[in-house]
Order: sequence, then C-alpha cells, then structure tokens
Amino acid sequence: MGQVNVKIVAVVIALALAGPALAEEPVRTELIRLQKETGLTLASFYRNVQTVKFADREVSQEAVFHPGGVPQEGHLSRDGTRIALVIATGNRDYLAVGGRNGTGFRLYPEIVNPYDICWSFDHSALVLQSGSQPSPALLKLDVASGLTLKINQSSYVSSQCWSPDGRQFVYDSGGSIRVYDLDKRESREIAAGKAPTWSPDGLWIAFLEDGAFYAIRPSGEGKKLLFQSSDVRSPLWWSPDSRFVAYICSAGSRKLAEILSSLPAVLQLRVRRLVDNSEDYVSEIPDKGYVPSYQWIEPNGVLPENLKGKYEGKHE
Repeated sequence: MGQVNVKIVAVVIALALAGPALAEEPVRTELIRLQKETGLTLASFYRNVQTVKFADREVSQEAVFHPGGVPQEGHLSRDGTRIALVIATGNRDYLAVGGRNGTGFRLYPEIVNPYDICWSFDHSALVLQSGSQPSPALLKLDVASGLTLKINQSSYVSSQCWSPDGRQFVYDSGGSIRVYDLDKRESREIAAGKAPTWSPDGLWIAFLEDGAFYAIRPSGEGKKLLFQSSDVRSPLWWSPDSRFVAYICSAGSRKLAEILSSLPAVLQLRVRRLVDNSEDYVSEIPDKGYVPSYQWIEPNGVLPENLKGKYEGKHE
C-alpha cells in the first residue's frame, strides 16, 4: 500500500510540474506540434485548396479536379474530405459538390450563383446563399436528394453555422443573430450582431458586434465578451475541440501601406487560445478586396468524443 501511495504522489507532482509548462506553451508552438501529431490545420479555397503551414506561416497550394468550368470560391468539410465548389461557366455560377480527391462530383444547376457555403458535420446538408443581389435567398440543401428549403432573404451564414447534431444552424439577418430549428421550421433571435459561428462542442455561438467578438449560449443566455480586435474582416472560426479560434484582421503594416502606396496592404490570419488568450498570426494575406473563408481541418476526428454518434438523421 505504501508503494502505491508513493506512486500516486509522484504522479500528482509530475502533473503539477507539467501543468504550468503546458499552459505557458505559446499558441503557435502548440499549433505546430498539433499539426505534426494530428494534421490539424486551417484551410480555405479560392481556385485551389490553400492550407496553412503553422511552422513557417506559409500556405501550400493544392489543385482539385472538378467537373468543367472555372472554380471560384469553395468550402471544405470539417474533415477535409469533401468540397463544395462555385463553378463559373460564363453567364452564371453554379454549385458542384464532391470529394476533395476529385471523385463523385454532383452538379446542382438549380442552385444559381451560390456563395457563403456551410457544411453540416455529417456532410449530409449545406446552408448557402443563392441568387442575385440585393436579395439572395438563404437555402438549406440536402446533398443526397437535391431538395432545398428556403429559409430567408438577404441573410448571411459563415462556414461554421451548424449545431453538431445537425438540427439547427445560426445565421444573421440585418444585424440580428438568429437560430433556425429544422424540426420546427422556424427561427428565433438570440442577439444583435453579425457573422455568427457555432462552436463544435455545441456550447457557444460567437459573433461580432462593434469591433468585439462575443459568445452566447444557443438558448440566447450567458452573453460574454471574448476579446476585441481592430479592423476585423472575418467571422471567428472555432477549432474542432473549441479551444482555439481563428480570424482575419488588418496587419499592423496596413496604415503604413495606405501612406506609402508602394507597400501592399496585408491581412493577417490570427489564432487565439481561449483558455489563456495566447495569440499569434499564422499567415499573411495580400489585401486585394477578397477575404478568404477558412475552415479548421482535423483529418483524424471531426467531433469531440462526447458528441460522436449523436447525429439524429437527415432533414428533408
């Protein structure tokens, strides 16, 4: 019994010593380690897949085979295996959905001028905008059947709009953060703001309001300030375990670039670890008017363990 107690004490001491060291690990150092261990990364699509390499703050390019036309923007699923593409054909854009490896593509010619696409966790559905400005329609698309459900006009979704169980999604409409319930076929307002994203653990919805990111419970309770940032250009993208968030803002050199026209304006993709607010930039992006939409990709697992296996089926 005495030997067991000695071992327990040794384990407790080891954990106590390791805790501060792990807590003090800079966020980018942890991201570099996780990318090596699990493949965790941030990726976007504009004419090809662009994957962030945390170790050198660079972006790798990967072509995707697609069914004709010219690919414009695209959106990857959370495990990185599926992609929804906006394909330009000259007189209009249409939607194509298939494997990232170029297999199994299906065209949806009835989805006209699609953009702002959001994958459900289980790949069964998309939420997207379709149609022309100033009043595009917000649609829910069942990928297998091709059936669509019109939700609203002139509303916006991010790349992380779905609840983990696939029964609800969040969007903003005219500065109102709203949650749509697919069972009830109705939406409800939970806050004022824009650019909402749903955390993969299901517990929080982040949104932007007056230059600050807030989080609120899906019920509309418990609003709290996450952090403030100047000149934010994107929603807040949650990592698969909801520990990290990424966003795009103007780099520090932006003001100088406006003064000295020979210097290009630059945006930064930044990551923050919420537990201790350790933050760093992981990539720089030329500010050319187009702001990419990022998705966290974790090839070895999409959902936290406590949420796996809880999908409740598809909604027609």
